[in-house]
Amino acid sequence: MPLPQQRRHKEEPGSRRSRNKAAVLPSKEALELSSIHGQVHQFRGFVDRFGGKQGQSGIMPTLCIRSLCHAATGRAVDPDHWWFRLSQEWSELGLQPGDEVLFTAKVHHRTKGFVDQVLSKKYEGRVRQKVTGFGGNLRSVALIRRAQRPLDRELELRHKLKERELQMSKELKEREQQLSQQLSKRELEFIRGLNVQERQMTQELKRRELQMNQDLQEQEQWICEVERMYRSLERRIGHMAHDLSRQKRRALVAMACALGIGFTGGGVLSWRLAGSGSVGAAPGGSPAAEEVLGPNRNDRSGNPSLAQGQ
Repeated sequence: MPLPQQRRHKEEPGSRRSRNKAAVLPSKEALELSSIHGQVHQFRGFVDRFGGKQGQSGIMPTLCIRSLCHAATGRAVDPDHWWFRLSQEWSELGLQPGDEVLFTAKVHHRTKGFVDQVLSKKYEGRVRQKVTGFGGNLRSVALIRRAQRPLDRELELRHKLKERELQMSKELKEREQQLSQQLSKRELEFIRGLNVQERQMTQELKRRELQMNQDLQEQEQWICEVERMYRSLERRIGHMAHDLSRQKRRALVAMACALGIGFTGGGVLSWRLAGSGSVGAAPGGSPAAEEVLGPNRNDRSGNPSLAQGQ
């Protein structure tokens, strides 16, 4: 942060002001105030704490500036802290612990420590002694940067949180837009894929339908052929049953005739063997035997004995 601008006076060579503002060379070593005794320089530091010291009219308020450094070169100052009287210049700034200040002061000899011997013995090393430091009358005092208060810290955190929320909402919107674009692309690709699949399935269904129609036609033809063969078989079975029934009737008639002829021939033979005297009568006195024996006089076996007996 740039240092506060202050008035610059035209200084003549060899004047007292020019002698008081001798140049300080940059270095890593601490700057001892005794080395710039009697000179006026600008210093920076941080408000450490507030206190008080006993004065003639009572307690005099004081403040401690810690981490002192030379403003122009940034070199640390030895001693690194100094107690100042809380004058009007300091009070007007409304300082709080942690604030960074810039002041212009003349380096000269001062006394530091306790005057009371009891306090001196209690706090060893703090006996009133002569040291090189800053006077009570400062040339200028300025506030460089305020320390973060708890309330300021809370406000800062809230501000950061709000900025973070805005950033996250912006990122979410961008992400939603990207996702919507990707989703729309995927939807188009999905719809195209569905259209292609639908066309393929339609073609496959048509092909299967044609195949099924062909199969149905072949099955219908086969069923018609089976029905025709079944009717032909039924007709054949009917003819065979009719022929079988005719043959059965013929066989029964033939069997009956054979039985009748066999019984009649047996009776005639027994009559012959018995030596019956009546020539024209058939065995049992029935004329039917003669009628039956009439056509069978000549036996097929060539035996004339039956014909001679009649």
